[in-house]
Amino acid sequence: MMALATRFVEGRALSFITLLLAAWVLPLAAFADLGVYLSLLNLTWLAFFLRYEQLIVAARGRGNLGAIRVCVVIGCGAWLIVATAAWLLSAGGAVPPATAFLFVCALTVRGPARLAMMAATRNGDFQGLGRMALVHGLVQPIALLAAVFTVGASALALMVSDLVGNAVAAAYIVSRQRSALRAGLSGPWRAARLAALARAWSSLALVNLPSSLMALAFASAPLLLLPLVASPDFAGAGALAMRIFDVPTQIIVAAAVPVLLNRLQPQRSIGGTMLKVEALWQFMAALVLAYGAGAALILLAVLWSGDTKMGLLAGVVLPVALFHSGLAFAGTLAEGFGLFKEQGRLWAAQSVALASAAAIGLACLGDILAPQVALWLLAALALGRSLAIARGIRRMSHD
Repeated sequence: MMALATRFVEGRALSFITLLLAAWVLPLAAFADLGVYLSLLNLTWLAFFLRYEQLIVAARGRGNLGAIRVCVVIGCGAWLIVATAAWLLSAGGAVPPATAFLFVCALTVRGPARLAMMAATRNGDFQGLGRMALVHGLVQPIALLAAVFTVGASALALMVSDLVGNAVAAAYIVSRQRSALRAGLSGPWRAARLAALARAWSSLALVNLPSSLMALAFASAPLLLLPLVASPDFAGAGALAMRIFDVPTQIIVAAAVPVLLNRLQPQRSIGGTMLKVEALWQFMAALVLAYGAGAALILLAVLWSGDTKMGLLAGVVLPVALFHSGLAFAGTLAEGFGLFKEQGRLWAAQSVALASAAAIGLACLGDILAPQVALWLLAALALGRSLAIARGIRRMSHD
């Protein structure tokens, strides 16, 4: 796990450099536009395979090969639906053509990458997953500079750099897992057999997918809410703070989830220090302290610099940090539910959290709550949601 974490730290550190570069050359409002784009992209990507990609890890024996074929069938249908919707929205003037095109291209490269990542997780290829993050981190800042000079200093440059970075990283992990993917694609494509496999794990699509979408919608709540209720610069400052703390969150989740899923495979013993009550609470406390310390450092840097452009970060950085500490903790554990057919506990935790976030958003839209107060309430809600998910995964692993 340390090698995996090291590679992810290196990759995310390079991504953080890209973020600082973007903050220097782009207006704050561009980050608000990017936040909405990435939120919608990630929600679509999450539903792309109806969560059947989890079956690549969870299936016994050679069932993972059938899972790859199920995902390909579902993914091709999903791509056609998204591409058609993007074309219609673009033709109707609802979405800029360039944004719609980049959205479809982003899904095209992320789909195969997701299947390869799950194959790498099953095979224990943590080195490959870590190097994928490093490749992404190396390419993205170069792509951002090229995009700024090509399309201008706007949110579009950020979208292009995200696409290029993910495309190169996807090419790397797919080439590394080509044998596993080829084995899945070369098997029998009998419709009845694939349908039976999909039915056997229908809880992934019927329960795990809705709960995962609710989790991502909750994680995107500040990015989707602030542009509606705050000034463009304040919304941009909130989106920038979300991107800053997304770096450590991705490191923690991406490094821990493959190890957790690998150890929770059906043929292995389920126990482990991560699932002990004391270790869970220690992990959560460490996250809260670490994110809080990071927020304090950023706040001091902003106040010391006196930069008026970044001054708005002072009002959002601490609640966003606490919000992300909850996301890191819950995100690490929630992925483990994909290996169990019973999903009720996770669904309940996610639905309550999202409903509460929606209530906060409505109150903010109705001028009952100020945007900054809404951020603090979302942070408290994220921590409460984490506690509920921790209890659920521990009970599932010992049933």
